[in-house]
Parts: sequence; C-alpha cells; structure tokens
Amino acid sequence: MELSLAVQRFARYQIQLPVLQKASANATRVEVGWTRDLSLSGACLQFPACLPAPAVIWLRLQTDRGPIELEARVVWTCEIPGSRQGALHGIAFVGATGVQCQALRDMLAARERTSDSSLRLPLDLPVTCHPEQEADLPLHGRTVDFSRRGVLLLLNRPMPAGASLNMVLHTPWGSLTAEGVVVWADPQGGDPPGTAVQHGLRLTSLSWSTPLVLGLELADSSP
Repeated sequence: MELSLAVQRFARYQIQLPVLQKASANATRVEVGWTRDLSLSGACLQFPACLPAPAVIWLRLQTDRGPIELEARVVWTCEIPGSRQGALHGIAFVGATGVQCQALRDMLAARERTSDSSLRLPLDLPVTCHPEQEADLPLHGRTVDFSRRGVLLLLNRPMPAGASLNMVLHTPWGSLTAEGVVVWADPQGGDPPGTAVQHGLRLTSLSWSTPLVLGLELADSSP
C-alpha cells in the first residue's frame, strides 16, 4: 500500500506549458522552453541548449492558474537526436515551500481530469491570417488563447471549418508565422455585421522558434 501511494504521489503527467529558466531569481539572462511532463517532485523540460548537470536553476512555470516559481536541480540532459529542437532535461525540484507544492498539486489534480496535454493559456496578440484557398483580402483579428496544438482566434469575418490559414502573429519580439486548419467557427459570429467571429484553429505547422517566442510572451506575462 505504501508503494502504491508513493507512485500515485509522484505520478508524472504529460503537460505542455511554457517555462522560464535562469541561473537564479536575480539573474538577468533568461531562457525559455516547454515542459514535456510534470510531477510533484520534478519535470522533463525542453530547452534550446543543454544545461550543465547538477546545476541548480530558477524556474517560472506559467499555468492557467498563474505562475509557479521554483528552484530545481538538473539531474540529466539529452540532446534530441536528428532534430533542431534543442535538448531534454530531467530536473528535480529543491526547497519547494508548502505554498509552491500546493500550487503544483492543484494544477496536476485539474489536469488529471483531462486527456489533453496542451495547456491553453490566455494570449492577446494581433494576428493576420491569409486563406490558402482564397485570392481574397487577409483576415485581421486577435488571439484569445494558445497552446502548442491550437489557437482561439477572433477574426473580422467567418471562415468555414476545414479552411487552411497561414497565420502571422505580431509579437513584441517580431512577427511569427504558423499554419493551421479551422476546426470550428462561431455560427452566431459576425451578427451584427462588424462583430468579431470566434474560430478554433488547429496548428498544422509550427517551427521550434515560434513556440519559444510565444512561450516567452506567455511565461513572462503578469500573474
């Protein structure tokens, strides 16, 4: 029974959320990455380059319940073979307070009730979308939330489900491009005329640099 409880306590969940990493809380150099999985005791993180083990680092995990700041020790690193997607890191949390542990516990408990590993976080950025199948004017609007799998958009006119869009996100760090397919559009959108229309977009092409920059925007946002 004790073994079963221990396994349950430190079960790992496949959760993708943005994370900032620094050498210490007061350091100025920041690196951004994403989680691959997460537990109460540690995580598997993806960063552009290998960090030295057993370095102790400062982390800021951005969740849908607000940021969680923790210290962690790098246990192991592994470059992702045959790709330009950086390196994986196994980390163990150190010195977590009761408040930090409870924040992790609450977030993991909420994720346990869903099979979707891509956490959606609020993201308000201007966006321009170019329909692939239309020689038409581009659509303009804003993002509502973002995950590594999809985006919720507000656009100035409706697009049908199945339409392919080339999307340009305008961020403080420059423009980012991505491709996606419209999964759904609000049937009541655009009524009255001029009202923004909600669209659910499934991402089909996303370079490694795009989620890094978006991760920086998400993880560095105010609580």
